[in-house]
Amino acid sequence: MKNDEIVGLLKGNFGEAFRGSEELSGDLTVKVDLDRLHEVLQFLRSHPSLEFDYLPFMTAIDYSVYPKPKTKEMETKLKEAKAKEEKIKENEEKLKEAKEEEAEKLKEEIARLKEEVVKAKEESEKLKKEAEREERKKRFDIVYQLRSTKHPYDIRVKAEVGEEDIVESATDIWNSAGCDECEIYDMFGIKFKNHPDLRRILMPEDWVGHPYRKDYPLKGRKEDDEYLDTHLPEGQLKRPEHTRMP
Repeated sequence: MKNDEIVGLLKGNFGEAFRGSEELSGDLTVKVDLDRLHEVLQFLRSHPSLEFDYLPFMTAIDYSVYPKPKTKEMETKLKEAKAKEEKIKENEEKLKEAKEEEAEKLKEEIARLKEEVVKAKEESEKLKKEAEREERKKRFDIVYQLRSTKHPYDIRVKAEVGEEDIVESATDIWNSAGCDECEIYDMFGIKFKNHPDLRRILMPEDWVGHPYRKDYPLKGRKEDDEYLDTHLPEGQLKRPEHTRMP
């Protein structure tokens, strides 16, 4: 089964809950609504033509401070158009006093600039629509990388997750989801329901904050150093200069 056939199968079975797909170098990524995410995962696991029976990993992405390249491109195109419009006005003023030969050159340049302004504005309008699609309502994406050991298929499944959302655990579909869900809960703060033992597995249970969130300082916080001072064994190096805050 080809990627477009897998997409067609998901669209046909999940309708509006199927939010889109993209393919890069043969790798298929699909996006679905969180409300039906568990159904989609179960479908991918159990459908006889798919049988995605292996979950290599799952993770999350924090988009809270993610750059919006289309918005920047749009702003650049608008600046280009404005600069060329200013140049057109300047040339039109020169044209009033120009001699015949120079006037012809100015007219040609004005015509060229007007065409470029129209093109830049058309491109900026297209980028504006693409930029609107970049706007997110929810902070995170949760990501499942799936593989079939019975068919030559791989697929990546994504769903947007808000800070207050609770995700249905996939441990009833793949046992291996258990540890990954604990790590996502620990490092991102995303909660899962119906997980058999959801808890922190990398950070201490009483640690405050989630280190993989974009708003967590790269070199830690003052409270982190205070925690280490209290909990690490006496004599152990607590604040290596290259990682800890002064």
